[in-house]
Amino acid sequence: MHFLPLDSRLFFCTLSQYQAEDGAHGGLSIQQQLEMNPFNQVISSRPKYGMYVIHTTQSEVYDRLWCVDEVREASKNKIEITAIFDPHVWTLSDFKNSIKIETKNANCFSNSDKDMLTEKIEAAGGFDELDDVIRCFRQ
Repeated sequence: MHFLPLDSRLFFCTLSQYQAEDGAHGGLSIQQQLEMNPFNQVISSRPKYGMYVIHTTQSEVYDRLWCVDEVREASKNKIEITAIFDPHVWTLSDFKNSIKIETKNANCFSNSDKDMLTEKIEAAGGFDELDDVIRCFRQ
Protein backbone atom coordinates (compact mmCIF):
# COMPACT_ATOMS: atom_id res chain seq x y z
CA MET A 1 0.00 0.00 0.00
CA HIS A 2 3.05 2.21 -0.31
CA PHE A 3 1.51 3.83 -3.39
CA LEU A 4 -1.32 5.49 -1.46
CA PRO A 5 -1.06 9.27 -1.19
CA LEU A 6 -0.44 10.48 2.36
CA ASP A 7 -3.80 12.28 2.40
CA SER A 8 -5.77 9.09 1.56
CA ARG A 9 -8.69 8.26 3.80
CA LEU A 10 -8.71 4.73 5.18
CA PHE A 11 -11.56 2.79 6.77
CA PHE A 12 -10.51 -0.08 9.05
CA CYS A 13 -13.62 -2.14 9.59
CA THR A 14 -12.16 -3.96 12.61
CA LEU A 15 -11.67 -0.63 14.37
CA SER A 16 -14.92 1.00 13.36
CA GLN A 17 -17.60 -0.86 15.29
CA TYR A 18 -17.85 -0.58 19.04
CA GLN A 19 -19.03 -4.02 20.15
CA ALA A 20 -18.72 -4.17 23.92
CA GLU A 21 -22.43 -3.44 24.57
CA ASP A 22 -21.43 -2.12 27.99
CA GLY A 23 -23.72 0.92 27.98
CA ALA A 24 -20.84 3.41 27.74
CA HIS A 25 -22.12 6.99 27.88
CA GLY A 26 -22.71 8.29 24.36
CA GLY A 27 -21.95 4.91 22.78
CA LEU A 28 -24.21 3.31 20.22
CA SER A 29 -25.49 -0.22 20.54
CA ILE A 30 -24.46 -2.72 17.87
CA GLN A 31 -27.98 -2.55 16.43
CA GLN A 32 -27.85 1.26 16.23
CA GLN A 33 -24.52 1.04 14.43
CA LEU A 34 -25.83 -1.59 12.00
CA GLU A 35 -28.81 0.63 11.18
CA MET A 36 -26.31 3.27 10.01
CA ASN A 37 -25.02 0.72 7.48
CA PRO A 38 -21.37 1.82 7.82
CA PHE A 39 -19.73 -0.69 5.48
CA ASN A 40 -22.22 -0.07 2.68
CA GLN A 41 -21.70 3.68 3.16
CA VAL A 42 -17.98 3.23 2.57
CA ILE A 43 -18.47 0.93 -0.43
CA SER A 44 -21.09 3.20 -2.02
CA SER A 45 -18.54 6.03 -1.88
CA ARG A 46 -16.65 4.06 -4.58
CA PRO A 47 -13.23 3.95 -2.85
CA LYS A 48 -10.59 5.00 -5.37
CA TYR A 49 -8.09 2.37 -4.24
CA GLY A 50 -10.57 -0.45 -3.71
CA MET A 51 -10.83 -2.76 -0.71
CA TYR A 52 -7.87 -4.48 0.93
CA VAL A 53 -8.42 -7.59 3.03
CA ILE A 54 -5.68 -8.32 5.55
CA HIS A 55 -5.08 -12.06 6.00
CA THR A 56 -3.28 -13.61 8.94
CA THR A 57 -2.09 -17.11 9.77
CA GLN A 58 -3.86 -16.84 13.14
CA SER A 59 -7.46 -16.67 11.95
CA GLU A 60 -9.35 -17.25 8.71
CA VAL A 61 -11.07 -13.96 7.92
CA TYR A 62 -13.83 -15.74 5.98
CA ASP A 63 -14.86 -17.81 8.98
CA ARG A 64 -16.72 -14.61 9.92
CA LEU A 65 -20.00 -14.19 8.05
CA TRP A 66 -19.81 -10.40 8.24
CA CYS A 67 -16.51 -10.51 6.31
CA VAL A 68 -18.08 -12.80 3.71
CA ASP A 69 -20.93 -10.33 3.28
CA GLU A 70 -18.48 -7.45 2.88
CA VAL A 71 -16.95 -9.25 -0.11
CA ARG A 72 -20.46 -9.71 -1.51
CA GLU A 73 -21.18 -5.99 -1.19
CA ALA A 74 -17.83 -4.91 -2.66
CA SER A 75 -18.15 -7.39 -5.52
CA LYS A 76 -21.72 -6.29 -6.25
CA ASN A 77 -20.48 -2.70 -6.48
CA LYS A 78 -17.54 -3.69 -8.69
CA ILE A 79 -14.96 -2.56 -6.14
CA GLU A 80 -11.49 -4.00 -6.73
CA ILE A 81 -10.60 -6.34 -3.86
CA THR A 82 -6.98 -7.10 -2.98
CA ALA A 83 -5.72 -9.69 -0.51
CA ILE A 84 -2.81 -8.65 1.71
CA PHE A 85 -0.50 -11.21 3.31
CA ASP A 86 2.72 -10.76 5.29
CA PRO A 87 5.30 -12.63 3.17
CA HIS A 88 7.62 -12.91 6.18
CA VAL A 89 5.05 -14.94 8.12
CA TRP A 90 3.19 -16.95 5.46
CA THR A 91 4.67 -20.24 4.25
CA LEU A 92 3.99 -21.85 0.88
CA SER A 93 1.65 -24.34 2.57
CA ASP A 94 -0.23 -21.44 4.23
CA PHE A 95 -0.84 -19.96 0.78
CA LYS A 96 -1.97 -23.30 -0.64
CA ASN A 97 -4.35 -23.84 2.28
CA SER A 98 -5.78 -20.33 1.90
CA ILE A 99 -7.24 -21.27 -1.49
CA LYS A 100 -9.67 -23.69 0.21
CA ILE A 101 -12.62 -21.39 0.87
CA GLU A 102 -15.99 -22.56 2.19
CA THR A 103 -17.90 -19.43 3.09
CA LYS A 104 -21.07 -21.44 3.70
CA ASN A 105 -19.43 -22.51 6.98
CA ALA A 106 -18.89 -18.92 8.15
CA ASN A 107 -20.56 -17.93 11.38
CA CYS A 108 -21.41 -14.94 13.53
CA PHE A 109 -22.34 -14.36 17.13
CA SER A 110 -25.96 -13.44 16.57
CA ASN A 111 -28.38 -15.94 15.03
CA SER A 112 -30.55 -13.10 13.70
CA ASP A 113 -27.47 -11.58 12.00
CA LYS A 114 -26.60 -14.98 10.55
CA ASP A 115 -30.11 -15.42 9.13
CA MET A 116 -30.13 -11.90 7.67
CA LEU A 117 -26.65 -12.21 6.11
CA THR A 118 -27.31 -15.70 4.74
CA GLU A 119 -30.47 -14.44 3.07
CA LYS A 120 -28.60 -11.51 1.47
CA ILE A 121 -25.77 -13.76 0.26
CA GLU A 122 -28.08 -16.39 -1.19
CA ALA A 123 -30.18 -13.73 -2.96
CA ALA A 124 -27.01 -12.31 -4.55
CA GLY A 125 -25.75 -15.58 -6.05
CA GLY A 126 -24.87 -17.71 -3.06
CA PHE A 127 -21.86 -18.89 -1.15
CA ASP A 128 -20.23 -20.84 -4.00
CA GLU A 129 -20.09 -17.68 -6.09
CA LEU A 130 -18.41 -15.80 -3.23
CA ASP A 131 -15.93 -18.66 -2.78
CA ASP A 132 -14.93 -18.15 -6.42
CA VAL A 133 -14.61 -14.37 -5.98
CA ILE A 134 -12.39 -14.81 -2.91
CA ARG A 135 -10.30 -17.53 -4.54
CA CYS A 136 -9.71 -15.22 -7.50
CA PHE A 137 -8.37 -12.26 -5.52
CA ARG A 138 -6.37 -14.43 -3.12
CA GLN A 139 -4.29 -15.94 -5.94
